Amino acid sequence: MRGPKEMGSRPSVNALFRSIAPIYGSKIVSLILTGMNCDGTDGVEQVKKMRGKVIVEAQSSCVIYGMPKEVVRRKLANFMLPLDKMAEEIVKMIS
Repeated sequence: MRGPKEMGSRPSVNALFRSIAPIYGSKIVSLILTGMNCDGTDGVEQVKKMRGKVIVEAQSSCVIYGMPKEVVRRKLANFMLPLDKMAEEIVKMIS
């Protein structure tokens, strides 16, 4: 079954993050990668409220900086990293 579009997107990153935040809380490591619009920002806010971590893709490696930019603008990112540095940071977080 398809859910409604949210901010013009289906599937919605917001819906994904809102659904996992209350279940996994502080264990979440979320990523916001290159993309248009601001889908994901409201969901990331829920992740942060549950003490999860947020990594956004740095503008230097984005094709479109829309989604990461909005998370940064709202001061919700724990890390802003180029794509090629993300895996290393994730390994540090979970080790």
